[in-house]
Amino acid sequence: MITAALSQLQTEQTEAQKLENMTGQERAEYERYSYKKQLDDLKKQVETARMQRTARNMLAEKGIHLPDELLSSIVTAEADTTKQNVEQFSTLFERAVEDAVKQRLKGEPPKRGKSGGTLTKADIMKEKDPLKQQKMIQEHMDLF
Repeated sequence: MITAALSQLQTEQTEAQKLENMTGQERAEYERYSYKKQLDDLKKQVETARMQRTARNMLAEKGIHLPDELLSSIVTAEADTTKQNVEQFSTLFERAVEDAVKQRLKGEPPKRGKSGGTLTKADIMKEKDPLKQQKMIQEHMDLF
């Protein structure tokens, strides 16, 4: 932090020395250049904010909501490139979500009953013990 502060102070001192050594016209040109640079920087920031807003709306239409950090990596200064980046990202995002869902759905389906899965309503009704019968009914409600 101290090094950064010292380098900033040296830069400011160098700028002040430059201004002292300049003539009135040179100083005016330097200030004009400085203001022009600031104006250009502000224009770039405004344009970037507009592009981010547009990209956010395009992604929101597809149901994708991103944090600003990730959105800024998609947005560029050119509208066509930004549009391509948004479309490519949304395609990749949707594919990744589908793959994740498929991965989670993989595996064995739930097993029915303890006997092998061929239990019928008649088998349940044949059970003599009422507690076991009630438990079997609860486990196999799809048969009733």
